[in-house]
Amino acid sequence: FKCDWSSDVCSSDLFSVAPNAAAMEAGLARLEAAVARLRKSGAEVVFFRLPIHGDLEATPWVVAVKAAFSTRFGAGENRWAGMPPLRAFRTTDGIHLGREGARRFAGFLVAEATASRL
Repeated sequence: FKCDWSSDVCSSDLFSVAPNAAAMEAGLARLEAAVARLRKSGAEVVFFRLPIHGDLEATPWVVAVKAAFSTRFGAGENRWAGMPPLRAFRTTDGIHLGREGARRFAGFLVAEATASRL
């Protein structure tokens, strides 16, 4: 796998296989417990996805993580912020936003929260 989009560098074996199912399940269980504690204290939890390079969206790693989150924290009592077009954000390596991209995404989240009263 190799991205070819301007300065992004996202050639990695990491994305070519799904994450270890047991490790992912353990992490999701810890997250679920943390979310429950936050809700019990009166907080509203809003999930969001950070933008990544579009070429990574169909990789086994990303597909597995998205499916696991959708199953565990899908619609219903869970709130999700919208997702801007992936091409609107540039990454430094396929998965990490650069300084400008991070600022723009933070602005996007603020706009989402303001518009929809997340």
